[in-house]
Amino acid sequence: MVDALKKLTSVAPSIVVFTPSFAPRLDSESLVNTRLVEGLRKAGMLIEVVPRRSGATPKAWNAHSDHSQGPRYHTPLPRLRAFLRGLMGSENAQAARYIVEHAWGLRMAAMAARRLPPTKCDFVLSFGGFCHIAALKYAGTSNIPIIANWNDPFPTLIAPQPYGEGPNGPLPQCYRRLLASIGQAAAWHVFPSERLRGYMLKFLPETAETRTSVIPHMASQMPARQSPADGRTFTVTHAGALLPQRRVDVFFEGLATFLATTRPARDLRVAFIGSQGGELKAAAQRCGVDGACQFLPEMEHEQCARHLSDSDALLVIEAQMSESVFLPTKFVDYAGTRKPILAVAPRQSTIADLIDSYGGGVLADCRSPAEVAAGLGVLCSRQSGALERCGRLDSLFTEEAIVSQYSAIFRRVSPNSLGISRAVSAEV
Repeated sequence: MVDALKKLTSVAPSIVVFTPSFAPRLDSESLVNTRLVEGLRKAGMLIEVVPRRSGATPKAWNAHSDHSQGPRYHTPLPRLRAFLRGLMGSENAQAARYIVEHAWGLRMAAMAARRLPPTKCDFVLSFGGFCHIAALKYAGTSNIPIIANWNDPFPTLIAPQPYGEGPNGPLPQCYRRLLASIGQAAAWHVFPSERLRGYMLKFLPETAETRTSVIPHMASQMPARQSPADGRTFTVTHAGALLPQRRVDVFFEGLATFLATTRPARDLRVAFIGSQGGELKAAAQRCGVDGACQFLPEMEHEQCARHLSDSDALLVIEAQMSESVFLPTKFVDYAGTRKPILAVAPRQSTIADLIDSYGGGVLADCRSPAEVAAGLGVLCSRQSGALERCGRLDSLFTEEAIVSQYSAIFRRVSPNSLGISRAVSAEV
């Protein structure tokens, strides 16, 4: 094939992207992957996106298509997944899921080959699960470098509790083979956090460790910020789902303590944007703080972004885990507003690492109402101005920073500098 390293400096490289979700969907997977693709496209790269969608056939997207009516990712109902796990057991249910994912991977690979023959492709980006299957099948035994992206632990069975059974849970052999294959075949592996990198390296071949990078998600463009509260109600906003994994009672108990000892309810408003307003209001009522809370319905991304930018501080709540390896998309977008963040999260977490290193917020242990109350005190005091002025956190997630790091990977894994065999793809 044409020398990809030369093409990076003279002719735009052609890239096939396999992703589970893409625009116009607004789930977190779609948001981060769509932003990355758009950033690479703006940098002059030619992109063919093959996402999974509901219906019979995967649909491809390219840089010139109108994706306002584009593909949508079909996610089975949570109750159905829970029923199958109860009926079959987690390990057997996960193995059964692999059969479906493998079929999707084959169909996505075939779609990509029709859109852009492998002989004309310079790089492949794949985002987890059946997308790695598709990448391996599409690349075959060719010399196309695969960059494997791991936005979350895969498979979900090994995710930290309460999302999965943890790293010591049983893992079906079919997934062990897939992890071994993509671990060996991929020219490079990208993780959004150092903690997730360490977590997944427990399952990938040892040889993969030297071919990894930590590149965070890209933040969206946020509207102009409103100035801090001055003579008006101080507003803290949370956007997105919380239940059932996150312990909102800890936050509401901390809020109750703060209101009882520090600040009248009329001087503080905590807004929750999302579809779970009824359940959250009931939880707030049990703690006697519903009068200080506002529950707004789910809204379009742009409208939500305006609410975030008009708030005085932002709230993120994580599940109670011994270690959180995740980089929540909402945290990345929060950083883009440069508003102070109250992070109710585990002490051992990606969010804690970022705040400790770059500032921009206050960490409260997700098991401690007292720390939540103290964190609210910091945000509502004059100290919040110092937090807001910290600009190092948002600089991690800019389009320029992310695209630059991916461009460096493309240069590094070009075929002339890569000697990794991809014969293992035939085993998947």
